[in-house]
Amino acid sequence: MTINQQYNFFITFPITGEEQFYPANNSLKWRRGRYKDQFFFRETLETTLNICDKDLFERIWQLEKSKCDCESLEIRIEERCSLNDPFETVYYGVFSFVDGNWCPDECKVSFKPRTNDVYKCMLDSWDEEKNFLDIVARQDIKTLCGPIESEYCTAIVSKDLLDFTLPDPPTGCLDNPNTWSLYYFRWTSNTTPGGTVYNVQALWVRQYIDQVDQPDCGCLEWIEASPGHWVAPAPTTSNLGNSGNIATTGPNVGSSSNAYEETYQLIAVSNVVIQLSTQGTPIGLTAEPATIDNGITLQDFINFYLEDCFDCVVSNFLNINPDNTTFTNYEYECAKKELHEVILFQSSDIINPNGVNASSGNINQIAGLKDFESFWTAFSKLLRLNMWFDKKINCLRIEHESYPQERGRILSLYDFYKKCLSGKGKFQHLKERRPLSETLEYSQESPNKEFQSGVIRYKPDCSGDGENKKAKDSIDCFSNDIAHIYNNQDLQEDRNDLDNITLVSTSNGIVNYSNGVITGQSIINGPFAMANIIRKYHLRNKHQCFITVNGEENVQSLSQIKTRKQDTITVDQFKCKFFRQLDEQIDQVRTQFAETCIESVEYDAPSGKAVFELIF
Repeated sequence: MTINQQYNFFITFPITGEEQFYPANNSLKWRRGRYKDQFFFRETLETTLNICDKDLFERIWQLEKSKCDCESLEIRIEERCSLNDPFETVYYGVFSFVDGNWCPDECKVSFKPRTNDVYKCMLDSWDEEKNFLDIVARQDIKTLCGPIESEYCTAIVSKDLLDFTLPDPPTGCLDNPNTWSLYYFRWTSNTTPGGTVYNVQALWVRQYIDQVDQPDCGCLEWIEASPGHWVAPAPTTSNLGNSGNIATTGPNVGSSSNAYEETYQLIAVSNVVIQLSTQGTPIGLTAEPATIDNGITLQDFINFYLEDCFDCVVSNFLNINPDNTTFTNYEYECAKKELHEVILFQSSDIINPNGVNASSGNINQIAGLKDFESFWTAFSKLLRLNMWFDKKINCLRIEHESYPQERGRILSLYDFYKKCLSGKGKFQHLKERRPLSETLEYSQESPNKEFQSGVIRYKPDCSGDGENKKAKDSIDCFSNDIAHIYNNQDLQEDRNDLDNITLVSTSNGIVNYSNGVITGQSIINGPFAMANIIRKYHLRNKHQCFITVNGEENVQSLSQIKTRKQDTITVDQFKCKFFRQLDEQIDQVRTQFAETCIESVEYDAPSGKAVFELIF
C-alpha cells in the first residue's frame, strides 16, 4: 500500500474545523520509547510532514501572518493495516507554527508534529508551581496513640575510677523493659574524686491505652502489661545540654562534684511537666499526645495537580482509589501497614506547630509552592514508584516497581520472524547499572542515623568502575524526621526547611512508628526513615542476588535488573497489526539468550521495517 492508501491525515482550522489533507511524503517513521527516565512510553512521529498544496498553504500562511504570538493546529492521523480493514485513529498531534520550515515563494511548509497523547497535558504543566495550600480539605493527626506514663529507677554502681565507663541506665524496676524509652539519665559519685561508688538514676516513659482488646495503633507491638492496660514505647531523642550540669566524658576528676546528666526530648507531645529536685531526682511527669493540623491527604495532593489531565488516579500501593488487584508481595504487605494513609504537611506546620493557618496570612506561614515534576521526581525515587496510563481502566496508575503485569511475548511466536533473530547475539553490559554501592539520602540533614541515609553495597568484582561506580540519590523536597523538626526553633528561620514537604505515615489519624533497622529504637514516623525505606522498598532490580543493606550482609534481593544491552534487531516486513498491538511496557522479545525487554522500537510505513532496542 502507498502512504495515502494506508493513512488519512486531518488538520483542524479555528473556524471551519477538521479537514483532510495530503502531505507530500512517501513514508512515515514511528517511534515508541520511554519518556526521559520515566516508566511510561510515548509514541512520536519522527517524520517531517511536507505540505505542498497551494490552497492549503495559503490558508495556513494567513494564520502565520496574524498578530498572534503563537499559532498551532491540531493534527489527527488514521491508519489501516490492509485495504480490507477500517481506518482507526492512531495519532493525535499539534502543528506548532514555530516548528515550521517556511517557503512562502514556493507555497510550501514542513513540520514535525508534537505528540498530543494522554501524557501531554501533564507534561506541559508539571513544571509549573502551584500552591497546594489552596486545597481546602485538611487533616489533623495525633503524635501518640495514648498518654504517657513514667517509671523511676535507681541503682548503686561500684566502679574503679581509673577504668571507668558510663554505666547503663538501670532497668531492674521495669516490667517488660522493651516497652520503655529512656527520658532522663543521671549518675553522681557519692564520694570525693577518686571514689568508686556511684548513684545511677533513670526515668523511663511509655505510652498506654486502657481497653479490653489489643490496640491497632501506630504500627506498634502493644503488650498487655496488666489486664486491660496496653503499653508500647514512646519515641524519645537525645537532648543533651538542656538539663543542668553535664560532664559528657565521665567524672570531672579534681572537682568536688562528679556528675553526668542527660535528658531526652519526648517527641511530639504537649503538656509535658517534669520536676527535678536539686539532686536531679524526677518527681513526676505527665504528657498527652500533641495534635498537628493543616495536613493534606496524599490522594488530595496528587488530584490537585493531575485532576485537569486525568479522570482518575489509581494506586493499590498508596491506597488511592485502589482497584484491589489481587496479589501479595513483600513491598505491598509493608505498604498496607505503613503507606495506606499518608498525610502531607507544609514542613513549617510541624517546625512551628503553634502557627496560624496559612489561609489567615500569618507571617509564620508561607505559600505551599511546589511543581509536580520536582515532587514526583523525589517521591518516585524515594519509594521506587512507576507511573503510567493504564489502558484497561483508562486511569493513571501509580504503583511500586514490583507491581506484577502479565507479560506478553512477540517475534518468537511467529516462525516468519525467527530468521530475524539469527546472528543478533552481540551484547554489552550496561556498567552504569552495576554500581559498587547505592546510597539514598535526604538532602535535609537529620541527627538521627535512621533518617540520614540508606546504603546498599555489592560485591566489587562484578560491579562497574569509573566515576559512576558509587550511585547516590539525594532526595530533595522532603523533611520527614518529625523528631528533629517538631517545634524546632533553630529551623524556624530556615526557608529551605520551611518550604519543604513532610510526609507522615499514619493510621486512623495517629502517626506510625517503627523500629529503626540501625539503632533498634522506636522512631516516630519511622516508615519514612531512609534506612527503613531502602530495606523495604529498594530490594528489587538489583544487579546481584545477595547484597549488603545498611551493613546487614547477605540480604537476598527480590529481583535482578537487566544489565545487558543487545545489538538492535531489525525486522523486515513487520506486520502493521503487530506494531499496533504491541504493548512495549509489558511485551518481550524472545531471543537466543533470554526474554528481553523493549527499550524502544522504530517502525517505518509502508515498508514494515521495525528496529528494536532490547535489554536483558
